Amino acid sequence: MAVDVSAWLCPDAATSADRLFCYVYGRSGRSSDQCVPGWPYSFVAVLETGRTSWCQPLDAVRLSPEDDVAQVTAAQVRRVVTDLIDCGQWEDAVPHILVVFDAG
Repeated sequence: MAVDVSAWLCPDAATSADRLFCYVYGRSGRSSDQCVPGWPYSFVAVLETGRTSWCQPLDAVRLSPEDDVAQVTAAQVRRVVTDLIDCGQWEDAVPHILVVFDAG
């Protein structure tokens, strides 16, 4: 599984609640980086085996201004792994679940 936080940018929604300033990397070098109003989401996805860029999203959580990203992500991963086990998608006979985190 992979975990990453990505932003849904919404700079023109002036009255939308709980927007944060999301860091956006510039396309023409570091001097064009900027912060844009939007909502950050924490995504958990299943990665395909082999050489492919395909993935299957399992869960998404919108982060609010008062959230601690590390705590929200840890709780999200625990919940997803528990759900996979409860649904019979993982058992002791198969390899451990590997979780890859992107920290910026």
